Amino acid sequence: ARRAKAAQAMNAKTIFITNLPFKATEEELREHLKDFGEIAHLKLARDKSTMKVLGYAHVQFDSQASVAAAVDGCDNSELRDRVVRVVPVSRGEKVQFQLPSEIKEDIKGLMREAYEGKNLSTIKDAWQKRHEGKKLDTTRWGFKNFSTAVRSIEDVCLETHHEKKLTFLAFFKDSPAHQAHLEEAQRLAAAAAAAAANPAPEPVEGAKCSEGQVNGIADGTPLPEASADVEASARRSKRSEPEQPATPPQAQRRRTAESMAS
Repeated sequence: ARRAKAAQAMNAKTIFITNLPFKATEEELREHLKDFGEIAHLKLARDKSTMKVLGYAHVQFDSQASVAAAVDGCDNSELRDRVVRVVPVSRGEKVQFQLPSEIKEDIKGLMREAYEGKNLSTIKDAWQKRHEGKKLDTTRWGFKNFSTAVRSIEDVCLETHHEKKLTFLAFFKDSPAHQAHLEEAQRLAAAAAAAAANPAPEPVEGAKCSEGQVNGIADGTPLPEASADVEASARRSKRSEPEQPATPPQAQRRRTAESMAS
């Protein structure tokens, strides 16, 4: 019970700070938080094998009042090229990254104009063309990639391309374009299921004679055209062979006698 109470008291004085630059140092983080109170302990998370910064830290202050001040004054503040997020550890809150409202409205505006149902790369390129010299790097606000950032926009959803399964398309939820996409996806799924249930017969490698063709002479079934041609050719060849003259009976008896005498 004592350990639990001690841990609870410690957590009440601790903040969790994330989306830190990967090149951030402890000294840099202390400088960033110095206006909010006395820091008792700071632990910058690092990879155990490489010792590289993982992008988050726990900071313990001397008082709970410093925690509230740090959350109010440091959350969504900038450190180098990142917008850091700060939450109190005692609440067990999960950090929810958010795009700036102006970025959200820009993306929605593009979708309303002509880009609903387009892939995310097309939308991102369109935004950057309209903001010359700027790069829409959503990792700045804590997102792993552009798709996770777009998912956080209210009333916007992502659907998978019908053919390119790794490509996402942006839609307004329940819009006519969204409904049409879902209906087409259902139609394609039903067609694929029907094709799987009734596969097409495999092509036959070679023609096979039926029983009637094999026994055509016996049962009166006409022979295949190719077989008839072969038979006719054989008959013509046989007729073309010269016939051997018949041996006269007297000559045959003389030959027989000679062979017996020898």
